[in-house]
Amino acid sequence: MKITITGDLYSGKSCAGKAISEKFDYTYYSVGVLQRKLAVEKGMSITEYNTYVFNNKLDKDIDDKTIEIGKEKDNFIFDARLAWNFIPDSFKIYLKVDIDIAVDRSMTSERGKSENYSSRADAKEHISQRRGLEVSRFRSLYNVDIEEEENYDLVIDTSCITAEDVIEKISMVIRDRKV
Repeated sequence: MKITITGDLYSGKSCAGKAISEKFDYTYYSVGVLQRKLAVEKGMSITEYNTYVFNNKLDKDIDDKTIEIGKEKDNFIFDARLAWNFIPDSFKIYLKVDIDIAVDRSMTSERGKSENYSSRADAKEHISQRRGLEVSRFRSLYNVDIEEEENYDLVIDTSCITAEDVIEKISMVIRDRKV
């Protein structure tokens, strides 16, 4: 089985993706982990790095690697904004979250702390700015709307449920599909 997971910032994609990969003994791939590492190496925030990638047309390398994995591998979870687009035969999951809940999560998560938000307002501005950049970048480059729920096989609003509930919902669907 090939599973792609994407969604809003701080919706729990990585947490769910890692947990599902462990539960089903699937390989876990994450473009976000790679990009955050590269941003740190360049001394940039993730938003600055995303702008750098867009301005220098560096998306193709990651896209090609995603396509290759999708063609050559099975039994994986791919955590990336556009993996669903590049691996069309995958089971596509989208996690969404209310912006204010995303801000709350950013203020307490390790990843959010590394962004050094000075306040809730600062976090909300940066999260909104980054999401807007992603939406326009992917629309411009690929003519896809990453927020269009019809692109996905399963959409879960994680705003008011626990990570365990999200993982269980995804697990139930995967078990049903594997039968």
